[in-house]
Amino acid sequence: MYESKYENSLDMSTRRAKRQGLIEPHGTVLKTTREKVYVEGVIEKKRQLSTGEIIIENRLRKKVMMVTTFETDQSYQIFIGNHEVYCINVHLGKNTNNQAYTGSLSNARWDRECSLDDPFEKGDDTILMIRFMAMYIKDGYPLVKNITFTDMSTKTCDNGGSVILAGMKVLMEGRTWYEEHFKVSMFDHDRKSYNESKYRLTVYKRNMSFDKFSEHARIKNTGVPIDEVRKLYEMSDTWQSFFTGMREKMGISRLCIWLSHDGWFDTFVSNDLEFNTQSIKFIFEPQVSNYVITYKIQHTNGGKRTKKRRT
Repeated sequence: MYESKYENSLDMSTRRAKRQGLIEPHGTVLKTTREKVYVEGVIEKKRQLSTGEIIIENRLRKKVMMVTTFETDQSYQIFIGNHEVYCINVHLGKNTNNQAYTGSLSNARWDRECSLDDPFEKGDDTILMIRFMAMYIKDGYPLVKNITFTDMSTKTCDNGGSVILAGMKVLMEGRTWYEEHFKVSMFDHDRKSYNESKYRLTVYKRNMSFDKFSEHARIKNTGVPIDEVRKLYEMSDTWQSFFTGMREKMGISRLCIWLSHDGWFDTFVSNDLEFNTQSIKFIFEPQVSNYVITYKIQHTNGGKRTKKRRT
């Protein structure tokens, strides 16, 4: 999930910066369909404390968005956002019978303008949109069994820095953001590689002293006395216990800023801990994605409004 909204122009003095996330067709379009959708669902948020206690919150989210579909000779390109800007871009390949049968999530991003009613919010609204995507493809393209994607998501911190979200979530909670909120799977070879990488994390934590860890981490930037950090680290059997404890001491905003400082955390996770999800293919399986959401479709270029519900 990419959280930036604009990309820089090569020459801002002579050209305007091109808007990121513009809905633009790729290839010769045979047909364009636009549908206004009303989506509603409950988002369950779980948060685990360092004590092991899990706090659960249920939040009702409602959004109005636009689904734009470009049909070409070989594919359907589906964009979910507003009239001009998308937060989801899905590519569905066609078979010889002109039916969609393969799928890939090309891009998932955040943008305040991805809804038609009120500003699109980070987190819950993105979860709602991706779940809607899975249900929409399940209902409209039943031959599509898998939607593959690579987790390239980043988290933007309050200081403008960023952290690779998959690494942050796995070291803090033991699973990626996509695994937490969606019914995702992997191909067998990817699952094996992923499990081996997570096992290495356990071994590294067990064998890495606090002094060795401090060579990588910017401990002085935590604002927490080093003796407290050392005590927490040495008491923690896992990375999850340590980073969850640091989150409780610092708060999520300050924690993110610390992790993003000079990019030390991303380098530490990928190089020193040898953990990288960007080579792993994750899979949405629409036909088994029974999320508790309701959505209505209004065909803006003709047709009647329909209602579809999944529970």
